[in-house]
Parts: sequence; C-alpha cells; structure tokens
Amino acid sequence: MSPSTQSSVNKSDKEETRANQASETERVAKMIHEAIDRLAVHAAEAEQRIKDAAADAQSKVHATKQNAKAKGSEAVTVTENYVDQHPWAALGIAFGAGIIISSLLRR
Repeated sequence: MSPSTQSSVNKSDKEETRANQASETERVAKMIHEAIDRLAVHAAEAEQRIKDAAADAQSKVHATKQNAKAKGSEAVTVTENYVDQHPWAALGIAFGAGIIISSLLRR
C-alpha cells in the first residue's frame, strides 16, 4: 500500500470511528433523557402522594384538635356544675387532693 493510500485509509477509519462515537453518544444521551423523563414522572407521582398524605394528616390533626377542645370544654362545664351544686364536697375533694400531692412531693 502506498503512503497516500495508507493515509486515506487511516482518515477513513478515523472518520468512521468518530461517526460511530457520535452515534453511540447520541444513543446514550437518548437513553439518559428517557430515564430522566421516567424519573420525573415517578417523582411527580410521589410528590402528589406526599401532598395528599400531608393534607390528610392535617385534616385529621384539625379534627382531633377540635374534638379535644370540645371534650375539654365539656369537662370544664361538668366540673363547674358539680362545684356549683356541691360546694362542700368540691372543697373536701380539693383539700384531699392537695394533701396527697404535697405528701408525694415531699418524698
């Protein structure tokens, strides 16, 4: 083979190699894009599930808060009514509770 033929073969091989590399690069880039697109879809779905769960938890906390508030108000009302109806018994109960608490705290 003559040097000029050898040179043209080398150029042809280099061009073919570059073309193959470019083709492979494009194929890999396409695969990466597709993977990122799939990941974005899954991430969006996960984000929506998290938002839904957070909203559900928030509504449950709000309902529990309202329920506790209502029960607390009811307990205060019942206690006030009992004290109004039985003032001496309430005084005795308070006195007894005070003695028990003070004896526990002294230990």
